[in-house]
Amino acid sequence: MATRARIGVLNQEGGVVSIYSHWDGYPDGVGKTLTECYGREDRAKRLVAMGGVSALKGTIEESTFYHRDRDEDLEIEESPNEAAFLKLAEKSGAEWAYLWTGESWRTYRI
Repeated sequence: MATRARIGVLNQEGGVVSIYSHWDGYPDGVGKTLTECYGREDRAKRLVAMGGVSALKGTIEESTFYHRDRDEDLEIEESPNEAAFLKLAEKSGAEWAYLWTGESWRTYRI
């Protein structure tokens, strides 16, 4: 069974660009991978630019993305602020949300 998550990047204006993540959304899964492998601004932004991810791995190349690997629509959501991002996470059925702040990943239990 999937553990859904939402992965977002906070922009300079306070908005959030985010994607859906399907598998292993727990802090010791997606959360650990984000911290260990996507803990830089360029990597976090590149990840979100790929759109929804089915299985997040240590690199973009190893990960499975809906758009790139399954020829599905590119889905990237924009929220006007952090609160709206968390509401989107809840609405999309996520159990966890992760937000890149520009310096580190924040983890939220939804």
